[in-house]
Amino acid sequence: MRPDRPERLADAGRRRALVRTAIDGALADAVVDASSVLAITVAVPAPVDRDGASPAENPFWRVANPGYSEFLSADAAVVTVENDANLAAIAERSAPDGGGRDADSFIALMTGEGMGAGLMIDGRLIRGRRGAAGELRFLDHVEGVGSSDGLALLARRWAIEAITTSEVGDGALAHLDPATLDEAEVGLAAASGDPAAVAITDRLAERLARICLVLGDLLDVDRVVVGGTVADTLPDVIDRAGRILDDSDDPTAPELRRSALGEDSVTIGAIEHALAEVRSRALDLTPSARPAA
Repeated sequence: MRPDRPERLADAGRRRALVRTAIDGALADAVVDASSVLAITVAVPAPVDRDGASPAENPFWRVANPGYSEFLSADAAVVTVENDANLAAIAERSAPDGGGRDADSFIALMTGEGMGAGLMIDGRLIRGRRGAAGELRFLDHVEGVGSSDGLALLARRWAIEAITTSEVGDGALAHLDPATLDEAEVGLAAASGDPAAVAITDRLAERLARICLVLGDLLDVDRVVVGGTVADTLPDVIDRAGRILDDSDDPTAPELRRSALGEDSVTIGAIEHALAEVRSRALDLTPSARPAA
């Protein structure tokens, strides 16, 4: 779809409307007046620069971040738009169960439909000039990987290919509907011993391990913490990839962990980030400092 198509603009408008609805609902649930809000953090699946804008060359990024900084500028004194993987890295560093609390350098690898990374290096979040430091487009050029497609997407794609080409025998995978199957069903089929499903999860594990080895070579991190949907739906894939890394002779191979924070990691990171912004400006911020509507 071209970026100037009306559907793109409508999609951006719907996203802004959903954010407004979410904010209004949160205030109502907390029984808090809007005038008392000091900080808002919005998570987006796109790189974000210091001004809260996403690079214009990718149409999806512009839809994912349709000017939230300006849209919410009258709602709070501090409005931050941040990449979701960066917020996950903040959560893994700060939450009691976070996978990066005891690591100086780690990567929060978010994978579902796509794949992105929050880079916590020497205790500091690395964003880059345009906020794109954690984008993994270089994986297009890595042999044995070839894209930054997420593990959930690939699990479905490979399962559908196996089913439609009759390569699944009579195992559990053969009884799944290609039109509705999800990655969790592929994982369950593998856990039941279905050979075709096991082959898919092995392939996913090898891919994840290769990605971690490349990231370890590039950034020399202690650990990769895998979050996103597959931390819950494809846990065996992460565990198998971890064993591959453990058995490798690469001295830069990072430790691999599943995130214990689940789907709340980005929310936890957003809250921690907003609190940090308020603390850093505590002397300047009061409810009356909220911009005028």
